[in-house]
Amino acid sequence: MARNIASALKIPYFDTDLLYRAVARKVLDEGVDPQIHSAEEHVRLLEEGDLRGCGEGRRMLEIAYKMGQ
Repeated sequence: MARNIASALKIPYFDTDLLYRAVARKVLDEGVDPQIHSAEEHVRLLEEGDLRGCGEGRRMLEIAYKMGQ
């Protein structure tokens, strides 16, 4: 539905599910135990990491980058 609305309004569609999957993939790739609820550890990984290599996340980040220009 969101994709159709964006198309009708002629605005870019931003799939937030891709963002969640990219972040989850990065956290798991870094070996973080998903049962640990340490916000500091997750933030550290995101600050030091590079999500651009996470497949679907790469597409999402490219779109976000273009929208921000």
